Amino acid sequence: MRKTLSKVRQILEYKLVEEYSKKGYAVNTICKILGISRSSYYKNQKREKPEKEKIDELLCQLIIEYNVAHDGRLGYRRMTMYINRYNHMNYSEKYIHRLMKYLKIKSRIRKKKINRKRSNNYTKENILNRNFKSNKLYFVY
Repeated sequence: MRKTLSKVRQILEYKLVEEYSKKGYAVNTICKILGISRSSYYKNQKREKPEKEKIDELLCQLIIEYNVAHDGRLGYRRMTMYINRYNHMNYSEKYIHRLMKYLKIKSRIRKKKINRKRSNNYTKENILNRNFKSNKLYFVY
């Protein structure tokens, strides 16, 4: 699984080269150690982000914002509904679900209500003086 939304394969290596070059190391030696060509590093520096990548980043910010606002209770279906309705967009559930999996956001599952047996403490006093005992079998009154 990819670590970034970008389609660039060696994005982590390029970030490492950038970090170490700021510290004063030579770009050529860092690229040799990491096994990438120097020209590909410079080509990546001039690279413009495609429109799809920008949209993905925008949607990831929206997903994080709605997740925080609703205490993590939104699953991918309700998240899609909120994003489409309040931002006047039209994205599929699969697309939002894929981004939520990338962000490792899952909805918080609510606890299920459990029916427990009640104790005999709920027996009330016989105020009406009704006769609950019968003389014959299967005979109520």
